[in-house]
Amino acid sequence: LGSKKTAVRRGMPRQDMAVVTDRYEPSKRVKALPTVRCCPAEPVTLKCSACDHSILSNWYFTHPKHKRRRILAPRNGHAECRRRLSKVCPYVTLDGTSCAIEIFSDLDFCQHERKRSQCVPCHGSRICEH
Repeated sequence: LGSKKTAVRRGMPRQDMAVVTDRYEPSKRVKALPTVRCCPAEPVTLKCSACDHSILSNWYFTHPKHKRRRILAPRNGHAECRRRLSKVCPYVTLDGTSCAIEIFSDLDFCQHERKRSQCVPCHGSRICEH
């Protein structure tokens, strides 16, 4: 897969993927969702559940029906601990803020305020055709 910016991983160009450094930035696809918003003035510290590593996130998911807002966290947790322990070590908040993991299908809602994949009128991908 190389280190070129044009490398494609799982069908997505590298520059469109989520970025985790000292700050977390979701993928371009997730950032484009109407339920996801950046709030630069409201960063939240996320700490690895297995070590003391921490990052900041200021990306929020707001549920369209319940209007509950949660901070977005990387799907695969802390990469170094994942490699070292061979398991996903999710980030958790230090202040008790509720987290939403960056899983596209869990953040993608239709106009009926349902997960798009589970909406019958929208012919969701998880709806049985029988």
